[in-house]
Amino acid sequence: QLTTADAGGDIDVCTTGGYTIKDASAVNYNAVSWISSGSGTFANTNTIAPTYTPSASDITTGSVLLTMNVTGTAPCSNNASDVITLNFHPTVTVYAGPDVTINYGSIFNASEASVQNSTDVLWTTTGSGTFSNNAMVNATYTPSIADFTQGSVVLSLAGINNASCAPVIDNLTLTLTNLWSVEFTWGATCDSQPVEFTVDTK
Repeated sequence: QLTTADAGGDIDVCTTGGYTIKDASAVNYNAVSWISSGSGTFANTNTIAPTYTPSASDITTGSVLLTMNVTGTAPCSNNASDVITLNFHPTVTVYAGPDVTINYGSIFNASEASVQNSTDVLWTTTGSGTFSNNAMVNATYTPSIADFTQGSVVLSLAGINNASCAPVIDNLTLTLTNLWSVEFTWGATCDSQPVEFTVDTK
């Protein structure tokens, strides 16, 4: 039986740490080795499932080619090789901001939220309020009456365009109090005279 090598399919790598090759296989072989077109390092390079740690240069370049070389078992003398591409994606970081408490009737502005290495974002809520634009990092959230009745909601910010990598999500808790804030305005009047006012509860 001829020796064959299959390094697996091309891979999207979503971390700067080591990545272990999981889908490689070989038939009728007695030795295997791996080489990289980049400057990263292998662990367990003489196995079907080595771990490759990319260098800073690899990540900057964006991809490397990994070649799997297999030596045949006697009496077969053929050798085999196969190549895969590791595509490196920048690490996405997401910060939704600190937990916040607001009073009844107020809105929340995610002014402290930030996202790096992801151009597409998405806000979601466990409540039923509305976002001014849930695809904007510094969105504004208007709680619903049901949100205030519940007392708190969790707002989640996700970076969602990281190729085939999973979304990166961060959460904050928005605590909602039923404390009313009232503003009084009045016209000119004399001291010690009664002042009439109305309260708008809308």
